[in-house]
Amino acid sequence: MIELDEVPYALAVADICVFPLKSIGGVSQVVTEAMACGKCVVTTNAGSMGDLITDGYNGFISDVGDIEKITRNTLTASKNREMRRKMGENARKTVIRNWSWEKRIHVYLELYSDPYLS
Repeated sequence: MIELDEVPYALAVADICVFPLKSIGGVSQVVTEAMACGKCVVTTNAGSMGDLITDGYNGFISDVGDIEKITRNTLTASKNREMRRKMGENARKTVIRNWSWEKRIHVYLELYSDPYLS
């Protein structure tokens, strides 16, 4: 485990973020941070990760517990630098477009202003 202030350095030197979640209530901050740093991500469809990762476009996603596919996706990503670069570029664009603080604030404001939820 690394200290919080070392996370940017760890992400900067990484080629791939492999984060095989078993369960999560929504979207992993680890994954969104790696994507924001332009990294290819290998993860599972736990929680809402399928709303974030489009398999083969901005990362790889597999079913929870599918160790063979997670391994295969990791090997595929590790062997193809240009693919990793393109997926990382797409990942960064996805996070900026859909998951940046500016975007999420508007989503939350809409949610909290819904009269049916008050």
